[in-house]
Amino acid sequence: MTGERALPDIGERAADAILGANPFVGIDRRGLAMAVTAWLGRAGRTSGLLATAGGELARGLGDILAGRSDIRPAGRDPRFADAAWNDSAAYRRLMQGYLLVSSELRALVERTDLDRPTEARALFALSLLTEAAAPTNTLLGNPAALRRAVETRGQSLVRGMRNLAVDLVANGGMPSQVDPRPFQVGGNLAVTRGGSCTGTR
Repeated sequence: MTGERALPDIGERAADAILGANPFVGIDRRGLAMAVTAWLGRAGRTSGLLATAGGELARGLGDILAGRSDIRPAGRDPRFADAAWNDSAAYRRLMQGYLLVSSELRALVERTDLDRPTEARALFALSLLTEAAAPTNTLLGNPAALRRAVETRGQSLVRGMRNLAVDLVANGGMPSQVDPRPFQVGGNLAVTRGGSCTGTR
């Protein structure tokens, strides 16, 4: 496989991984794939760009492991609101490592010579990927979820697995925004014969 052939495949796989179930209406999957492809190709061909980014990332991770980093979330990031992210050295380093990698990837896109639309699409695709990769999306990486599991003696995990099963079966694998079970037609859900829902009264 030649390099020219490999790059589009990488872009397409990246877009598919980011937008697997595609809950975002109107997102141009092909446009994002092309932007990711353009970014990866241009970054790989720009002399010294990847080496510089890799060096900065390595130094930052070294500072984090040594406890010398002062990286903090920008503003009030609800994902890291739990006190454990500051009180626990392990969780603090995990948070700082995630924030550093996310920041360095974004900087790499911005340093790559891309036109504005392509850069915007690449940054958007990257934001979806880094959001999905946040440690708080895992049980071990979420101290609040772990504490809740202990407090409920595992019942919160059981409920979570039940919700996941329902989403997989009835919602195409995407998280449900509301619980449809409490609603019963003619009970607590009103309907009109032959009418339509208009949002006005």
